[in-house]
Amino acid sequence: MDTLSNAGMLLGGSWASGINLYLTMAVLGIADRLGIINLPGSLDILSNPIVIAVALLLYFIEFFAD
Repeated sequence: MDTLSNAGMLLGGSWASGINLYLTMAVLGIADRLGIINLPGSLDILSNPIVIAVALLLYFIEFFAD
């Protein structure tokens, strides 16, 4: 069952990244930090504050560049 939930998280994340990769990374990291979702071990790095900050910075750069 754990493999199925990991696959669901990865599929949902990959679909959402089609919208914007950086915003998806930031939202997943923030949601994990707030305890809304539990990311699997391989995606746990997304909840690091530095990764969240860099993802938000890159999102805003891309948003204003467009």
